[in-house]
Amino acid sequence: MAPTIEGAIYGFGLNWRPTDRTVLNGWWEHQFFGSAYSWQLSHRLPNVALLANFARGLSSYPQNALLIPAGVNVAQYLDAAFTTRFPDPAQRAAAVAQFLAETGLPPTLISPLNFYASTITLQETESLTAVWAGALNSLAFTLFRLESQQLTGQGTQPLPPALQFGVNNTQTGGGINFSHRLTGFTNLVASAVYTTTTPSGGAVAALGNVRTKNFNATVSLSTQFTPKTNGSVGVTYFTFDTPGSGSIGTSGTVGLYASIYHIF
Repeated sequence: MAPTIEGAIYGFGLNWRPTDRTVLNGWWEHQFFGSAYSWQLSHRLPNVALLANFARGLSSYPQNALLIPAGVNVAQYLDAAFTTRFPDPAQRAAAVAQFLAETGLPPTLISPLNFYASTITLQETESLTAVWAGALNSLAFTLFRLESQQLTGQGTQPLPPALQFGVNNTQTGGGINFSHRLTGFTNLVASAVYTTTTPSGGAVAALGNVRTKNFNATVSLSTQFTPKTNGSVGVTYFTFDTPGSGSIGTSGTVGLYASIYHIF
């Protein structure tokens, strides 16, 4: 029979808007595992949107399964950056969609992944995201850190080492996407993503110095042939490295691609 835990939960919430462009909101609670919180600080300029997130709390795989693949919604930040130029929400949504189609910026940015594990975990997250929308150049980047620690496993037996890595780890990384308008219909788009995952807690003793490093870079040209037809060509590079593992090592790939997209 699982042990019973009794105690008081208390906390507070805050929604502060010191200016029309800056918002701080979130909450803090004292729970049985300590502090739980979720805070967001956002600020916008005429062409720039900034957001910082800080969170700590319990999580489970079923709760987060639908978030894989994880990602940061770029349209959300463009919507904030375009608020001054397009006060009407409908006009702003259309402008955001047109801007994404013209610049070739991705709809999402990299963010931490949720590993499968049949356990409850304590997760602590920090992230910073910014989107800048210029006349010829556009830039979007994100930085993040996620630390996960196992709180419970199935039954009384410890989890196998492979699953310990899935729930006891620290993910750090970031991504950057850049778009430059060469002509009215053609854009140069470049992106780079780097992430690393290291074991923590019980996984350190089980797996030692094993960790993963991922790097992915893409450069492409995209153009609009007709109002309903777009095309792109590009090159991608991906490398996966596992320092401390004698069996997996390092692998990498280089790829070329070409695509045509038409709306009927």
